[in-house]
Amino acid sequence: MGDYYSKQKTGGSINSKIEHQDTVALIYALELLNDPNYFGFNQIIDDFCIMCENNDDIEILSNNARIFIQVKSTLIDKATLFNILNIFNNNAAMENEKEFYFVISSFDNIKVDGINFTERFKQYRQVLLNHYESEKHKLQVKQDLIKNFCLIDYEFIIDRLYIDRRPLRKDDNDTRAIFSRYLREVYGFKDFYETQTDALFDILCNTFSLLRINRGSIDKKSIESMIVRELCRSGWYCNLSIALGYKKIDNGYIKDNDLIIKRANIVSGVKKGFKKVKNGWRRAYLKEFLLSLLTGGKRCPQCGHHMIANLAGLNGIACPKCGYNPYVTLVLFCECGNYEVIKAQPELTDDAVFSYMNEFFKKKITLIVRNVDENC
Repeated sequence: MGDYYSKQKTGGSINSKIEHQDTVALIYALELLNDPNYFGFNQIIDDFCIMCENNDDIEILSNNARIFIQVKSTLIDKATLFNILNIFNNNAAMENEKEFYFVISSFDNIKVDGINFTERFKQYRQVLLNHYESEKHKLQVKQDLIKNFCLIDYEFIIDRLYIDRRPLRKDDNDTRAIFSRYLREVYGFKDFYETQTDALFDILCNTFSLLRINRGSIDKKSIESMIVRELCRSGWYCNLSIALGYKKIDNGYIKDNDLIIKRANIVSGVKKGFKKVKNGWRRAYLKEFLLSLLTGGKRCPQCGHHMIANLAGLNGIACPKCGYNPYVTLVLFCECGNYEVIKAQPELTDDAVFSYMNEFFKKKITLIVRNVDENC
């Protein structure tokens, strides 16, 4: 992949005005969180690292693949396109451990001798990814593309290339809208306010800016932790109106019966659900409870005291001396009194609980969509 300290590879880290690279990296990170095969390379990138200003403007690395990304906010003509493809050629020649792919993130259509190359290449990609198309026709369309745009030196790159034509500028409202949309798709159960998403967008852009300047990297887990941490910080006031039971009018606040009824239904549902959980536990634990009356109960692994708290375990096993508890389950209650288990033995940090909730609702949405497809 050439000289790591070359002018071409250090330009973005020196020139801090190239802020659009930061937004591109951020949007790609969120898109991969939502769809591990976003670029359509048939590579499931469910765990990844994003590198800035190393061998290319942006690189995405997984265990099996490396994606080289060139970001261009200015017009890409024939000379610029060939220069980009030459850079990809050089990078590919140096990569001998992972599958390699290429992305051109352009803010406008690529024009070659007055012809819209972006559109022509998109048409070829549609043919290439059509599972029902014959290999002969795919090859013919590819040869036509190579001939029309003089791409014979880059033939092996074409099937590994993705062109993304979007003006992902930091100060563009459309970019923030794309960010907000993908944030909702990744964290579907959470309602976000505009101030939340704007603040999170700026925080993450600043993070990628520092990565670019320092030629650093960040992995998927760290990105998710940052997002969840910021969302959890602003989550205390969610459904505040239901908790208070008041609504605002022109000259003050009054009680809202609908909100009060809603709150009462939620409380009632939680109580009913909790009763079901408790009864289920007692049925499962009854034999152990009766045995403990004879043996005195099991010893606490932390302090050695008999674990006889909560009516000898009928309301949950625990140690009365040190408070040790061997089992915790995260449960979701409904207003109707039913419940579902979200996570057994969960971590109790905010970001971990947030992730459990998000994964639970994403699976639910997937199941609903699958059922709808089967019934159609």
